[in-house]
Order: sequence, then C-alpha cells, then structure tokens
Amino acid sequence: MAEYLESLSLLLRCLPFPPRQTIRLSNPSKLPAKFEVQPQEEGSMGLATYTVEPSSGGVPAMGEQVCIDAMCKACLPILRYSVES
Repeated sequence: MAEYLESLSLLLRCLPFPPRQTIRLSNPSKLPAKFEVQPQEEGSMGLATYTVEPSSGGVPAMGEQVCIDAMCKACLPILRYSVES
C-alpha cells in the first residue's frame, strides 16, 4: 500500500496542470495593437513555469491573435498517509 501511495504522489507531481490553454487577444480598435508577455516572477517558478507562444507580436485592427499557454511544471506537496492493516 505504501508503494502505491508513493507512486500516486509521484504521478500527481509530474502531471502538467493545466496542460494547455488557448488565449484569444481581441482588438476592436481600428488601429493595430502590440502585445508582449511579461517575464514570470522568480518567486512563482517553484510552483509552476509556463510558456506562451507567441510571447509577443501584433494584433491586427478589428482582429484577434491566438496564443497558446503551456504549463511546464506543477509542484504539489508530497502527501503522506498512515495506513493500518
């Protein structure tokens, strides 16, 4: 039972969370717009890191730009259970 719980804990810590999300940037203006993803704060990198593609670019006038956000690592606490037979 202890091996099962240890394997489950390892699996939970390795799963991407969430795997990918689509972000739609809409520009209702008649002028083109620019965007840039700000760097992640170092203090939050212990919990998760992410990438956004594209990380900068333009959004056409009266148009939209689709970006993909991918979570690279999720850090979950190790769970320890006491099991009696």
